[in-house]
Order: sequence, then structure tokens, then C-alpha cells
Amino acid sequence: MTEAKEKDSIVIAGISGVGKTTLINSLKSHFEFTYLSYGEYVRKYGLEKAGQKFHEAYNDAPTSLVIMDEHLEYEHDDESAYLADLADIYKRENVRAVIYLEVDIDTLTKRHEEDRVTGKRFRDFIAKSILEEQHLLAKRRALKLQKMCNLAFLFIRNDSLDQSVTLAHDFIEEVLKVQKLREYQRTLHPETIPFDLDQSWNSYWLMKALRKEVSERVDSIVEKTLAENGTLFDPQDLEHQALFYLTTWEPNQITEKIIDEAVEEQHKLVTLRMKNSLTEQQRNFLFRGLSKFYPDLNVRTSDRLTLYRNGKDIFARGQGRNFKVEFKQITDQSIIKLYTETLHYIHCLRANGMVFGLFFEGDAYPFAVQSIEYVDRDYKKEALLYAGINPEKTVELTRMYTLPGSPKNIASVMDGQIRRELRKLGVEAMITAVMPAYAKTKGTTVAGGMSIPFLAKKLEHTFYKNQYGLWKHIVSRNEKEILSTEEHKHSKPSWNLPPVIEVVHLFVGRKPFEEKLETGHVVLRESSRPCDPKKVEAPKVAI
Repeated sequence: MTEAKEKDSIVIAGISGVGKTTLINSLKSHFEFTYLSYGEYVRKYGLEKAGQKFHEAYNDAPTSLVIMDEHLEYEHDDESAYLADLADIYKRENVRAVIYLEVDIDTLTKRHEEDRVTGKRFRDFIAKSILEEQHLLAKRRALKLQKMCNLAFLFIRNDSLDQSVTLAHDFIEEVLKVQKLREYQRTLHPETIPFDLDQSWNSYWLMKALRKEVSERVDSIVEKTLAENGTLFDPQDLEHQALFYLTTWEPNQITEKIIDEAVEEQHKLVTLRMKNSLTEQQRNFLFRGLSKFYPDLNVRTSDRLTLYRNGKDIFARGQGRNFKVEFKQITDQSIIKLYTETLHYIHCLRANGMVFGLFFEGDAYPFAVQSIEYVDRDYKKEALLYAGINPEKTVELTRMYTLPGSPKNIASVMDGQIRRELRKLGVEAMITAVMPAYAKTKGTTVAGGMSIPFLAKKLEHTFYKNQYGLWKHIVSRNEKEILSTEEHKHSKPSWNLPPVIEVVHLFVGRKPFEEKLETGHVVLRESSRPCDPKKVEAPKVAI
């Protein structure tokens, strides 16, 4: 017997007359493959020798793809033994997926009758009731084999050839992509380290101490701004910018005076950003929760609302207050830019995908925004693949922003709504980045289901002096803003900042790839070699 060559196989199953041969012939213009019909081998060699002869033909197939026409309706004395043997054959013949065809039984009966009358094909007479039994048996076996061999499965109601060809083509193309990713996964050998995310939250004592000092100063500035009718801003933004900026000093050099200067410097920058981007009316509306008396947004803990779902409806409720909330996609680019670049503390526009918002009914501006993009960084794709997750079916939650005083429970409600939208697109997982060094609690991230760490990357902050002479935080995606002649500085290595962690939430239980990443470990960014874009391409579907 000829030694089997490495190749991929697709089984197209269904009882006689459902259109397997017609569908397979129609796929020849889309794929280069070898077509093998098990029925022909049964007719030629009988059930006793058909399997052996069929396998020999598979081994000798000249193409890397084999499409098999499979009959699963034949009676066997020992059902379990038959399926076990067939599962072994599927594994030996590298069957990656099963497409099961079905047509209406009345239509199938007419086809059989026409074949007998015209002599187009030899068919024994089979009663309609027997055809129904054969179909149910074949379909049941196909589903069992799919589970036994962990195969992709597609059911097609073969009423329209054009539609069936389109469905089969897209399915086979996806199966072959997954197989290429499987092969590529075997070449990955990144460095990994043990990592416990639960123990990392709010565990950096120096940052906890600094946050207390910074928060007191920020609160004082907010109270003064409200009293003097000054330029309102998001206190969390100022707090983040000041903490990031302080890492550009050696830790043992930080004094009360330096903290004062850092907060003052970043307050000037935040104020300029608000003045340049928003009118006073917009600022007063967006930051109304700072005043502590608005019924919908309120930073005072006792007066904050909580989001609740009631069927398809969402409400924000508090003491004697109940507001209808709308979840909808945002397409207005000015709002997207405002929330993902101006308001979010990273200050880097993310608008290459879908953006969703939560609105109080009737409001023009949302109180919470989440932007989503397909993963576009090769090192993230590689780390996902190493963790057994399909990078082509994974999206990244890039910007989550809530106005000061927004209701509680936003993360879980927002992510739940977004998951429903993403499932319609065939998305299987979503990821986001967290910085445990600055996290007060892990509640927001975990509430949204983002709890499995898979990637760690170095945390370092870069600042450059902008046109106003102020030190501005910059991220790698925006580093083109920094000219070689401009002043810039970075976080001091002596801080030894905890890494940025990428976490993932899986929508599906079954992973198509081997889980090479050990439980409790993460991939290190610096050690992961570049991902080959020819083998791990971003999906063409626009979101």
C-alpha cells in the first residue's frame, strides 16, 4: 500500500439522490481537489473491500485536498464498532470537516423515480418511509462522527444549487484556513512565564501610595473648578496622566513638590484638551455628574444608579429614579473621536471597527462607549494561536470609556450586549488589555468576562513635549507624532512596573487548536517572533 501523503479531506455526506455529486462537481471551479466516491467503490468492490480500496485511492491522490462522497445509511450489525472504525479511518485520512446534505423527502422520492425511468442512474426502489429512516440514520451518524473526531460540521438543505455551492465554498475555505493556522501553531515556541492575575490587582504598593497623593490633589482641583466655574474635565483622566508622568522620575526622587508639579503639569494639558475639543455647553453636559446633584449621572456613591436588564430592555435605577437606557451602534465619527481619543485616558483614536454606546433615552451623547476592532497586531495573533484561540475570529475591545458618575454594572451589561452582536459575525473570542499596576480593583474587567490572561508585555510610558511646552503621554500607535528633534522621556527602569496583561473571553467551549499555553502561564511579548502575515491574515469582514 502506498504511504499516505499529508493532505486534508472533506467529507460530503447524505443518502443517495441528495445531490452530493452535483455539488462536488460544481466546486471544481473553486478548488483543486481529488474527488473520491465511496458509493462507487461499494458498487465496484462490495462492502467487504470498498474501505481498503478507497483508502488506497486516498493515499494515491495527487492533490493536497480530497473531497469524499460518503454514504452513511448502510446497515451494519454493530453500530458502535462501525462508527469507531469509521472514526479511525477519518483520522487516518485527515478528514477535517463534514458537510451533510439533505433534500425534502418528496423531492428525493421523485429524483429516485426519474433516475429509474430515464435510466440515468441505476437505483433500486426504496419506499418513501425507508428513505426517511435512512436520512435520519445517516444524519445521526454524521453528527456522532463530528463529535468523535472533533470535526467542523455544516448542514445544508440542498434546495438551491447556487446557494449550496456558496455555503460549501465558504465553509471549506474556512476549514482550510484553520488547518493552515494549526500547522503554523506547531512552529510557535515563544517564551512563557507563570502569571497569576488575581494576585496582581492593586498589589503595587508604590503606585497605591502615589495614587492616594495624586487623588487628593485631583479632588481639590475638581472642587476648585466647580466653585469657580472653571473648565470641567474627567478626574480619572488627570489621575492617570499624573501617575504615568511620575514614572519618568526615579522612585526615590519623588517628593511632595514633584507630585504637585506633575499634577499641575497634566492639569494644564487636560484643560487645554477640553477647551480645544469641547464647548463649555458640551463640557457641562458630559461632566454634569461631578456636581453631585444630577439625577442620572452622579459621582457620589450613594446616588449612583445601577444598570438592570429586563428582557431586551435596559434601565438605570436608583433611589426613586428609573431611566430607560438605549444600547446602539455609534456611527457619528465626531462622537467616536471625542470618546476614544479626547476623553479616554489613552488619547489615541480607535475607529477602525464597530463602536457601541449606552444612552439615556433621548440623549445625543452616550454615557458609556466601547470600541471594537479585529486584532491587528501580529504578536497578539501569535499569542492567541499559542493559547488555542483562532486569531481570525477574535476581536479586541480597544476603548471602554464611561462619563464621571455613570451607573454601576456597565461592563457586564455592555459586554453582554456586544457579545450578542459579535456572535452574529461568527466571532469566537474577545480580548482587551489591562494594567494591574494602576487597577484599583479587578471588578470591572472580570464583570465583563475578561478573566483569562494569555499575554504579558512590558509597561513603559513615553512623554514628549508638545507645541504648548507641556509633557504629553504618547502610545506606540501614535509615536509618529514625536519628531526626532523633540524632547521626550520614558519611565525609569527602576520602577519595574508590572506588565500590561492581555486577557481573553471565549464565546465557544470547543477550541479548534491545541492549547499549547500551560494553564497559569502567559506569553511574553518580547520573546515572540513576528507572525507571518501570509499565514495569519486579518479577516476581510469589515466591522
